[in-house]
Amino acid sequence: MRVVTLDNKAFEEVCHDLAGKVVIDGYLPDLIVGIATGGVYVSRHIMPSVPHAVISCQRPSTAVKDSNKTLMNIVQCLPLWCRNLLRIAEAMLLGCNKSRRLPQVDIDKECINAIKASKYILVVDDAVDSGNTLMAVKETIESLDSDVEIRTAAITVTTSAPAIIPDYYIYHNRTLIRFPWSKDAAK
Repeated sequence: MRVVTLDNKAFEEVCHDLAGKVVIDGYLPDLIVGIATGGVYVSRHIMPSVPHAVISCQRPSTAVKDSNKTLMNIVQCLPLWCRNLLRIAEAMLLGCNKSRRLPQVDIDKECINAIKASKYILVVDDAVDSGNTLMAVKETIESLDSDVEIRTAAITVTTSAPAIIPDYYIYHNRTLIRFPWSKDAAK
């Protein structure tokens, strides 16, 4: 397992590469749904001319990090090698949890209307770990409109057997990405 840190320029390049995979495949979405929060950043960069919507769906460990700002401020000051070890340890802990329980999806009326008005939807997240978040969002969209064609995309797939493997991805080799907005990114 390795950790790759992307600055803003490298992030934009990776998003460009991800968009290229979608275009080369011939898939032309009429709506891109970004999964908050990381997937929204990715979705805004891969195809900015396509209409976008946002769905919230967050694993419990993210909520824990959000609630402990002091600890995250300390983590941001640690040397890179230490932050990398912590990130790998977190991924290994998450990997031990084989639960396929799907998280709660929060979707507003505006997003529901955009989904119902679309025929080809690209669902985007920054990283797929267990795959439960991406699966929950995809199933939610399918429950709203069974005739929609949904494809999925993410920058990285961090585990070997997630609940769903995105149709498009850049990394699928246990690569963890530290994005510019990551809670452990140096400030």
